[in-house]
Order: sequence, then C-alpha cells, then structure tokens
Amino acid sequence: MANTPYDSIYGRERTYFLNNLECQVYDMKIHSNTLPRVLDSLGELHTMTNGCIEMAALLEDHCFEKICRDLQPILAQGIAVLREDGGAVTRAIVADHIEGVVPLSVRDPIAWGRMRAAKACCDAGSGSRL
Repeated sequence: MANTPYDSIYGRERTYFLNNLECQVYDMKIHSNTLPRVLDSLGELHTMTNGCIEMAALLEDHCFEKICRDLQPILAQGIAVLREDGGAVTRAIVADHIEGVVPLSVRDPIAWGRMRAAKACCDAGSGSRL
C-alpha cells in the first residue's frame, strides 16, 4: 500500500471516507431516527467513490481502491432499499453488507492484530503436538 500520511489531502479524504462509512454503519444498527441523515451521508460516500478509486489507483493504495470498487454497487443498492424500507432489519442488513466490504484490518486494526496473534499462537501450538 502506498505511503499515505495523514497530513496529505489523500490521507485526509481516505480517513474521512472510512470514518463517515463507519458512523453510518453504526447509526444504521443503533439509531433508527437518523435514517434521513444516513441516506444523505451514504449518498455523499457513493458520490465520492469514483474520485477515491482514481486517487487510490494513482497512489497504489490497492486495499482502499478495492474497498471503494466493492462499495459502489452496495451503496447504490443500499440507498435504494433504505428509501423503500427503513426498518430495523433492512438497516441491519445494509449495514452488514457495507461492513463486510471493509476488512477487519482496516475497520479495527487492534482486533485484527489480536486475531492474528491468537492464530499464530494456535498454529505454533498445533505444530508441536504428536
């Protein structure tokens, strides 16, 4: 992945995109009264994806490029579905689909690190058994 310092425009845009996405997933799962704002934010994120893909490709940030490419149809479909039915089950399904596109290593690096450490520990332990 490309070096993306937080003080660069790209770094700030990437961080904004991912943080906004995380907030919308949280609100869809927890706060039913925020649906109009969630729809606006998801629309903004969908609009941003083309620019994010271009910049990520240019800077060889393959992980973020893949996230944005995978999110494009999910965001479009999610917005349409939520406009028809903003119920709790629909919000949870859309949130899960969005969340499933973003790898745990990006969503929660600490949890990802713990998982990798536990796996490494288990792998090391299984190799010494007879």
